Amino acid sequence: MLAQTTEPQTLPPDTTEPSSSNATLINAPLNLPTLPALNAVCAPAALAVTLRNVKHTVAARTTLPALKCALLSTTPQTDQTDGVGQLSVSTSRLDATSSAWLAARVNSPGSIAVPFDTLSELIAHLPQNATVNFEVDAALQTLRVRCDDIVTNIKGLSATEFPQPPAWETGAQIELAGKEFKGLMRQVVYAAAVDDSRPVLTGILFELNPNGLAFAAADGFRLSLRALEAATGVQTAQRVIVPAQALRDFEKIVAEDAVVTLAVNASKTHAQFTMPNYRLVVSLIEGNFPDYRQIVPTTHATRVVMDAGAFGAAVDLAMIFAKQSHNLVILDVQPGENENAGLLRITARSAEGGDTVRALAAAVNGPAQRIGLNGKFVKEFVASVSAPQIVLQCSTAASPVLFGEVANSGYKHVLMPMHITK
Repeated sequence: MLAQTTEPQTLPPDTTEPSSSNATLINAPLNLPTLPALNAVCAPAALAVTLRNVKHTVAARTTLPALKCALLSTTPQTDQTDGVGQLSVSTSRLDATSSAWLAARVNSPGSIAVPFDTLSELIAHLPQNATVNFEVDAALQTLRVRCDDIVTNIKGLSATEFPQPPAWETGAQIELAGKEFKGLMRQVVYAAAVDDSRPVLTGILFELNPNGLAFAAADGFRLSLRALEAATGVQTAQRVIVPAQALRDFEKIVAEDAVVTLAVNASKTHAQFTMPNYRLVVSLIEGNFPDYRQIVPTTHATRVVMDAGAFGAAVDLAMIFAKQSHNLVILDVQPGENENAGLLRITARSAEGGDTVRALAAAVNGPAQRIGLNGKFVKEFVASVSAPQIVLQCSTAASPVLFGEVANSGYKHVLMPMHITK
């Protein structure tokens, strides 16, 4: 979870002696000036959390040195903050930039970009209950880090080489509780494509309307749709595609008790996600997302209601053999004498490994059905469910299957069936 800003009164005391024109460094690798361009003091433990929260936007493969760096910059204290300012840490991979803040005693404002991995490893090895002092030599572009008897100098880059965020003019903005946002994303992002053969499918469709929200993801074999009816305050409907990977990373650090603000800029080129002490700006994906309304079945012949936990356990068992046969899991639906006396049989077979079958009690309304589905996809759907019961609707062995949560019409998951050989 994202750590909140350290309260000013909890900052460790500033034990750093002020620089003077006659000061010298003993055993320091570099001769840094006594009047640094940046001088700030903070807690290593808080900084370690901040670094973890921006790690996901460090470029993994790049020839640009700045994209391997963390940009450190300071906001000086004011008369109202009792001598406490802020230290900002930012990382960027061009298509996504994240920034996080923590409380710091700022003796002199400034900024510098230093290699992220070096800084992160150093902070992890410092005494976490001590005080860390940063000083920058702007002429040599070097960051001096002092903590207890440890003195380290890190060569960096000018802050001007770090990518600048786009100019921002908000076009639409909404607020969601952290717990609600995490729940929405968990039921959508897993269905997005992971390969970039069709770039629009690697993103999540965001539809923002005055009376509600809708999020959709698809990879050509499945579709996840999560809708929420609520007054949003959005004046004009917005339809944009946000990279799914950025949302996967962001969801992991969202605190359930935080407030997440989602904004789209007026030109619809970027989306911004903010929480207290954190901001993520991502480039939107250009293109037209498939019309999901044409994919979601509107009628069905058979409806099945089952226990979510029991169904998930049965699919896990079936995957022992299904993974040896293209993940094929067969669902046999059998109606009973009345709606509450039906049966759902989950089967998987492997020519080399063997087979398994498990029968579950289910409420079945409609004729018998035999459907082949990708067990891996079914498992991912079940993992996203928070309700105690799952509903399945189908018409034929060749038609799309619609899954959902009982008593939650806002969550729909569509799976294309697999061919079953006799």
